Amino acid sequence: MMSQLIWAIVHLLTGKRRLTLSPHKLRNDSLGSGHYGSGRGSRVHRGIDVEIRPGQVLRAPYKMFIANKPIRVYEDDKEWTGVRGRFKIGNDNIEAKYFYVTPFKEVLGSVVPMGTPIGIAQDISQKYDARMNPHLHIEHRIDGTSYDVTNLYI
Repeated sequence: MMSQLIWAIVHLLTGKRRLTLSPHKLRNDSLGSGHYGSGRGSRVHRGIDVEIRPGQVLRAPYKMFIANKPIRVYEDDKEWTGVRGRFKIGNDNIEAKYFYVTPFKEVLGSVVPMGTPIGIAQDISQKYDARMNPHLHIEHRIDGTSYDVTNLYI
């Protein structure tokens, strides 16, 4: 997609990442790969998993509208939440989802500038086990179609 290419070029030219996380690498552990399109049993991973430190503050990677309710990542488990945001890149209206984040209540239902703290990273290894590296799951969709955002965040 054109907007993905534009941000990949911006990243290459400036070295700026859209998300300030450390260590800036995709999850790859004994329970799976965090790459876009990797296998998830009978389905395909439609996002990327970026390794994080539990408790790390997640900042808005774009000026975005934050939905008024946290995402429930698992229907049967209220502990694991996420943030849904909407923003524009060029002419594209992007819906973004960030899983395994406890959102800050004060940002819910509002437009936040890029860099605004929006939540705290959860430790998903507590749900599965220590074999899974803590990570932030990131998805972007345009008109309901997901695309690989690796070059935007890594």
